[in-house]
Amino acid sequence: MAHIRTQVRNAFKALLSAEIGELHVHNESRILRGFQADNWPVILVSVTENTRPSNDPPGLGMRKITRDITVSLRVGERSAFDDPEAKVDDMCIKIEKVLANPVALNIGKLWNYAIAGATAPEIEPISEDMGIVSVIVPVSFTLETLEFNPEQNANA
Repeated sequence: MAHIRTQVRNAFKALLSAEIGELHVHNESRILRGFQADNWPVILVSVTENTRPSNDPPGLGMRKITRDITVSLRVGERSAFDDPEAKVDDMCIKIEKVLANPVALNIGKLWNYAIAGATAPEIEPISEDMGIVSVIVPVSFTLETLEFNPEQNANA
């Protein structure tokens, strides 16, 4: 079984792909390769976490690990369009609707689930007359794993 972080990323990708289209949803590392015209707008998914073990017994190896997870959804569109920000915002609306119910992710109990507002648009030039306009939509929540098993939500 994969690390819980990988399972979270895959769950978000699967849900977004099913509702928005798999051509648009990729791992963050996909930015290192070119995109086809039908991939735009793109959603790039990455996961970060901060962990802290509980101080409660039963002891080393058996403690619960609290994982504060942030899923960053980078939504990007090429600047060749008249209003790329509007296309990005339209995609953000779809994302928020799809992710409104965390149970649909099917990864167990999540605490403090929240979809935060998008960041200010960033423009990344890719040529003299073209760029990518992108925002990040962060989704944060907390889950627990056991110290000896980082592969499973302890409250699945």
